[in-house]
Amino acid sequence: MITPPALKWCGARAERCPADHTHLEQRIRGASEAIAADQRRLVGWGTGYLGLARATVIDRRRVGLVVIGLAVLLVAVVAGLRPQLVTGAAQSTPIQRPPGVGDCVVNPLPAPKLGVVAPVTADSGGTVPVYPAQQIQPCTGARYGEITAVIAAPKPTVVTGDDADGRFLNDPNESNCFVAAQQYLGMTTPPTQTFWQGRILQFSVALSRPSPRQQAAGQRWAACIVTLPPPDPASPPSRYGNSIRNAVHTGRYRDQLGSCIPNFDWDGGLAMCSQPHVLELMGWATVVIIWSPAYRWSAAASR
Repeated sequence: MITPPALKWCGARAERCPADHTHLEQRIRGASEAIAADQRRLVGWGTGYLGLARATVIDRRRVGLVVIGLAVLLVAVVAGLRPQLVTGAAQSTPIQRPPGVGDCVVNPLPAPKLGVVAPVTADSGGTVPVYPAQQIQPCTGARYGEITAVIAAPKPTVVTGDDADGRFLNDPNESNCFVAAQQYLGMTTPPTQTFWQGRILQFSVALSRPSPRQQAAGQRWAACIVTLPPPDPASPPSRYGNSIRNAVHTGRYRDQLGSCIPNFDWDGGLAMCSQPHVLELMGWATVVIIWSPAYRWSAAASR
């Protein structure tokens, strides 16, 4: 409520003075400014509310876009993991061919079986031995043995001997592998004399049958394997790096393939030439001594 100012009288005739509106104008101006300030506050609050609402709407839109993008990505991943139909005919992995001479055994060979041997009877033979199946492939590096021959049709074992002298189970496949190993090592030169046989080499022989998959495909061969001699009779052959083919001529591994006598009190046992030794064997011969009473008489008479 605005109160008008008190009237003033001017002049002798006591006329009413011109109105002094200064104070009134100030009051009105103050009120107007207060109203304008209130309006600005209201406008600012309304603008802030609208900005907050707008920001909220924008944030919700962004979240929605992210959720939609993740959903599309998930659908694409699931579709990629789903098995795809491929036209064509199924084909099996090719069957590995039989090994060839010079191929390598890349897995360790089993150790020799030492111990009690099953008694051999007259009915023990007649079956082909079941040899271990070794991993054989073309040589590319170190190996445990090398293929010297492949027997297309392995033969069954044969019993030799009798009850008086004892029976023995002979494996003709193993005997053929020994001959193939000697030829593979280079022992093909005939001896200079019939009395002397070739040089003495130390090596081991083993056989391998086809893998189960090769047998299922009808393969029935037996592969001859030659290896370096094991460190001791109870150990498997060691791994080596270079081929021992024609080792008699190349000289490779001569310290392991050679046969040496460890001392002068020789009891018939041989040692590797990589170990200390006193003699190296170059050949061997079989000497048959025939003893008769006439020889005994002549020997006594010659004294």
